Amino acid sequence: MHTNNILLFLPLLSLLLSHLPHTLATADPSSTSAAASAALKTLNVKHPLEYVSKSLFAPLSTPQLLLRGAALRIASDLTGGTPLENLKTKLNLNPKSKPGCDTIKTLKQIAAPTKENPPLKLFGKSTPFSLRPLYVGSTSRLLEGSLIGSLFLTSSTITKRSCLKAGLGPLQSSFVSGIAGGIGQCIVMIPSSNIMTNCVKNNLTFKKSVTQIYENEGLPGFWKSSGTLLIRQSTNWSSRTTLTSLFRKPLRQFGLPGEIGSGLLSGIFSSWNTPIEGLRIEMQSTGNKSYKDSWEKVKEKGIWRGVDVRMMQAGWQTVWMVVVPNVMGV
Repeated sequence: MHTNNILLFLPLLSLLLSHLPHTLATADPSSTSAAASAALKTLNVKHPLEYVSKSLFAPLSTPQLLLRGAALRIASDLTGGTPLENLKTKLNLNPKSKPGCDTIKTLKQIAAPTKENPPLKLFGKSTPFSLRPLYVGSTSRLLEGSLIGSLFLTSSTITKRSCLKAGLGPLQSSFVSGIAGGIGQCIVMIPSSNIMTNCVKNNLTFKKSVTQIYENEGLPGFWKSSGTLLIRQSTNWSSRTTLTSLFRKPLRQFGLPGEIGSGLLSGIFSSWNTPIEGLRIEMQSTGNKSYKDSWEKVKEKGIWRGVDVRMMQAGWQTVWMVVVPNVMGV
């Protein structure tokens, strides 16, 4: 099997295995059959969704949460998350970039075919784009994705369950669980984001980026800008989980499209903290430890650089990491 096919297959296999043992252990054949028949007779999208979340995707154990979180995040990165991250970083490193036209221009520059990066072929014909540059740093992203996906889904789910048991409402529980999930990710994200930013800035492979950071800055080089990343991640996911809960109420009546829509809208509105992301990239790419000096440079370049791409990326991640678990009843 081709390597790319294996990478695409692994998340789906992990997702299946993550709930299979629990389902086999808890499912009641008679009640399951009756619920399925009733759902099919109604021909209503809402009812099958409720059936799926209550029957097939019962509450998971911690190992199952870890496995499912990894699968969902890898799937998110492989299906568009990595190219969007690279494009966003490139836009933030460009002092003159503005949302809109500069985004398209930068995308064309990044994806331009070269001898090392052959053009993408569709229906036997070459296109003016190459996918390889958009997936630079994929090794780092896949490794990072599997770990932070596990940490996010596990920490946020356990926190949400605890909050609900303590008597907090769904909205407050979503807010607190988002903070917990975002901060939990930072154990892995701080070093991996430094590696990724260096990959994009200097067009390096994962291995060369790690070597360069270590030779120039030692181990502390992997932990640059940890404060800004902690703030970004906690505000990222507390916004996404809370807003998804808000949008989900009126949109849930539309079934699966409504669920997806709640995630996309949440991702878009959660991009209010884009200036924090600009500060993070500035500090990681320059090694400047001064928040004040770095913020002045961010303001000069524009605090909303890459916000359009970030909205797309945030919406995509929210669908995978918040909406899918919601539908599954995690």
